[in-house]
Amino acid sequence: MHSSIVIKKIIDTMKILKRLAICLFFISACNRDETTEPFEEVQIRVLNAAFASFKNCKVSTYDDLYNYGDIGVNEYSAYHTFQKAYRYGYVELTMNNRPYILQPTDFVGETPLSKGKYTYKIIYSEESKNIDIQLIKD
Repeated sequence: MHSSIVIKKIIDTMKILKRLAICLFFISACNRDETTEPFEEVQIRVLNAAFASFKNCKVSTYDDLYNYGDIGVNEYSAYHTFQKAYRYGYVELTMNNRPYILQPTDFVGETPLSKGKYTYKIIYSEESKNIDIQLIKD
């Protein structure tokens, strides 16, 4: 009779440990800090380094177009994740009620950016009277 009590206590203890392990698993999964995870894609933000605010700033890095919205002078947008990006891209925006478009011809010979965070610094070129882009690795 004594051995059956010991076996029952062992089984009860194992059930408690199993429940505790399941709870710990779910708690640790819920508390993951996404900012410490490695980048799975390329994250790009826009810096307005021009003379006026951007309205409806849209960027395409390869085959998807993302609208960053309005960006003030010397202000950064939030980051957006892209599956693939290059050191430059398509940019469409309005500045001082005038539309501007930076249209790359193609990406032939270009190497895609490695995974990580980048800034597309958008400038205004007095020479070309158009916008241009500079890549900054963050």
